Amino acid sequence: MKNKKGIIQFGIIAIAIAVIAIAFLAFNPFKAKAAELTEEQVKKLLDEKQTNQQSQITCGAGTQLQNNKCETTNNNEAQQQTTAHPSIPPSTLAPPAATNVVCREPSGVFTSLYYRQRNFVKCGAFEGFTCKAQVWGKFKYQGNCAADIYIESGIPNAPQTAAALAIAPYGFTSATEGKPSSCDGNKNWNGVVFNQLKPNEEVIFKLTPENYNVEGTYPITVNAYTGCFKDGGKEIQGYYKPMFVGFSNSYERGTSNPNKDIDLSWVKLA
Repeated sequence: MKNKKGIIQFGIIAIAIAVIAIAFLAFNPFKAKAAELTEEQVKKLLDEKQTNQQSQITCGAGTQLQNNKCETTNNNEAQQQTTAHPSIPPSTLAPPAATNVVCREPSGVFTSLYYRQRNFVKCGAFEGFTCKAQVWGKFKYQGNCAADIYIESGIPNAPQTAAALAIAPYGFTSATEGKPSSCDGNKNWNGVVFNQLKPNEEVIFKLTPENYNVEGTYPITVNAYTGCFKDGGKEIQGYYKPMFVGFSNSYERGTSNPNKDIDLSWVKLA
């Protein structure tokens, strides 16, 4: 009797467990939730998952995220994007400053000036320079715009009294030698044209006017011009202290005689 009662109790417990299991399966919350999702909800969940995955991708320098991949970018375009300046309205741009330069009247000064006082009337066979006056110097242009400068020395045909003598010059080996007057071709006037001298440019010259084949002492001049008078040129610098050159075949050369040697008759003017 006792065994029969135990079997009945065991059966009741088994039935209860079975009922509980059936109830759990029937009302499983996870199963119910899965059944309640619609197709649109599933797509939304998948899109959110993909977006989260993309946000976790980090691309290196020179690349950018495209279609869930790191693609190489155009360096020029990237640089333009990083260095581009904001546009400025045309009305705010200031006009360029005026650059017109007003040229002053050309000017200048003789920074160095010598002339030889004694000369022969007639030159030796190999000494063509001994019968010509010698005017050597340096001229510094002081205009603010480039300009042509004509420097000329001449012997007017009017004998005068000689001046004192001085020393021989040096430092004129690279001088530009003159030619008979550029204005009228007169051999008693000798000049040189310096084209387009720049501001503060200095030039070296040697001028050699010829004599009149007559012994005597003559005045000599040296001036700087912007050109010939007949072409509208103007004088810009001149040396106006007395200058005299003597021509005589009684002079000597190479004798070291200070009273007759032509090489010892240089006069320093500036």
